[in-house]
Amino acid sequence: MDVQLKSGAQTMILLNRRGFAWFLLCRSCGQSVGCANCSISLTYHRREHRLICHYCGFSAAVPSRCPACGSEYLNYVGEGTEKIESKLAEMFPGARVARLDRDVARRPAQFARILSDFRQGKIDILVHVAGILRDRMIFNMSIEEWDAVINVHLRGAFCVVKPACVLMRAQKSGCIINFSSISAAG
Repeated sequence: MDVQLKSGAQTMILLNRRGFAWFLLCRSCGQSVGCANCSISLTYHRREHRLICHYCGFSAAVPSRCPACGSEYLNYVGEGTEKIESKLAEMFPGARVARLDRDVARRPAQFARILSDFRQGKIDILVHVAGILRDRMIFNMSIEEWDAVINVHLRGAFCVVKPACVLMRAQKSGCIINFSSISAAG
C-alpha cells in the first residue's frame, strides 16, 4: 500500500465484516456476548461503544464484566471495517482514509458521496464492505481489464487472511484487497 500511496494510486480494501471487532470474548470462561433474540455473537462498534446484532438490530451496552462468569478479562476478537479504517489511518498518517459501509452511509446519498469522493481522488484508501463484482462495476471495468488474482497472507493488525489483490486499470492503477475470507482461528 505504501507503494500505491507514493505513486498516487488508490487502494480499496474489501472486508466482509462491519464494526470494530467481531465479538467480545471472556478469556476466563470462553463465552461471547450473544444477541438476546438471535443467539449469535454481537459485533462491537467502537463509535457507538455498543454491541450490535447485524441480523436483527438488537444492541446492548458493552459490559465491564462477563455476563456469564463475572470475570473482568474481556477481549475484543477480530477486525471489522471500523478497526481496519483506524489502523490504516495510524499506519499511513498522510493518507486520506475513508470507510464505506452501512454504519457510515445509511442513505443512498451518503453512499454516493463517498463513492464520488473516491472516484474523484479525494480518498486514497477506501475500506469497503462489498463483493468484487459489484466493485468492478463501480469502476466501469470489464473482466478483461482485471489483472490476475494474487493470493496474499497478512498477519498482525489484519489477522490471517486470504485476500485477492487486483490491479485496477480504470483511469489509473490502483489496488483492491479482498478480505472476504477471514479465518477467525488465525
